[in-house]
This record gives sequence, structure tokens and C-alpha cells, in this order.
Amino acid sequence: MHIGNGAEETTIADLAALVVGVIGSGGAREPRPVPVGSVVRPCPDVQLLEQATGFGPKVDLAEGVRRSGEWYRKA
Repeated sequence: MHIGNGAEETTIADLAALVVGVIGSGGAREPRPVPVGSVVRPCPDVQLLEQATGFGPKVDLAEGVRRSGEWYRKA
């Protein structure tokens, strides 16, 4: 199943900025061209996952990245 959140649109650049903000690292980011054949604007749907498992998202992307960063710092 392709899992995502159809309510939010996040670019790779947005995700990179979010992760860098959470971990506090200013790692080098170098924009690259989008690979040929890439989906221009993905809009995943979690409905199939929710129907099959009863599981659905509980937090948004920013909170999930924040929690993951906190877990990695502790581990």
C-alpha cells in the first residue's frame, strides 16, 4: 500500500528543511532536477490502509518528525 497523507502537500525541500530544523543541523542541501518520470504532485490516500488495518494517522508530519528526532537523540 502506498501510504501518505492526502491532506498535506510537502516537497522534498520542505521535508529537508523540517528535518534540519528538528535535528539542528545545517547540512548542505543541493537542489537537483526532478528525475524523469517522477510524479509531479502526489496525493496519497490512506483510506485503504485504514479500511484494512483500522490504523490512521494521529499526528501531522511536523510532529512526527519532531518525535522521531527526539527518539533518535535518546537512542
